[in-house]
Amino acid sequence: MQFDYEEFHTDVLPLDEGRRCCARAKIYRRVSAGEDAVELKYSGDLGDSPSDAGAIEAPQRWAIQ
Repeated sequence: MQFDYEEFHTDVLPLDEGRRCCARAKIYRRVSAGEDAVELKYSGDLGDSPSDAGAIEAPQRWAIQ
């Protein structure tokens, strides 16, 4: 899943690991129009969740903070 917040673009990466879904995210920022986005931050593991919904919500919160 992807979403934009202010000038940032975030890729939310829920990973299915058996019965749990691991939450991760990457934040990008486009310096100017026409340029490739630059990766600013990678969350690493943000914990796991019993569902995809939880594994998407946690990285969204992390990215906005």
